[in-house]
Amino acid sequence: MRSRISLGLSLAGLLLVCTRCGGGGPTAPPQPSMSISFTAAAATAPSITLTEVSKTPTSITVAVNANSVTDLFGVGFDLVWNPAFLHYQSAAEGSFLRAAGIATAFTAELVDVEPGPGEDRQQGRLAIGVGRLNAVPGVSGSGQLATVTFTSVASGTTGMSFEGTQAFDSTGTRITALSFAGGTFTVRR
Repeated sequence: MRSRISLGLSLAGLLLVCTRCGGGGPTAPPQPSMSISFTAAAATAPSITLTEVSKTPTSITVAVNANSVTDLFGVGFDLVWNPAFLHYQSAAEGSFLRAAGIATAFTAELVDVEPGPGEDRQQGRLAIGVGRLNAVPGVSGSGQLATVTFTSVASGTTGMSFEGTQAFDSTGTRITALSFAGGTFTVRR
């Protein structure tokens, strides 16, 4: 009878130790925290720049902003990045060029780009255009032209730059005294 009681107490003690120590099995390694962030490049006004608007651990939305512009009627450009780190999700028009209730046209299209000689992957390229319609004045000041949302693909860092930039005033004259500044995304997965 004593051996049964000893065995019962030993098993109860072992069970108590196992439950207090997490079951006695190996503990899972901690999951790395996922994050994505954006750092804007410096720009001199008047300018078109990118700024972070919102984010989750796996996606980020950046705004394309006009800063201290005069008589901006329309703008077009390509955003370029490394698609190994970011996947384009969506784009939406901002309110800046719709000031005073003026109608606008907006487009955002992902562009297929074949790699050039010696390049091993395609670049992400999003063509964006937004402009006022009809014979109306341009807009002066600062405001949001568009927002663009990306999801993370892999850990790393990628720059985002503007290419093929064009901006026009209400007379159709190209605005040349306008700087365009992108920035850098950092992704941890």
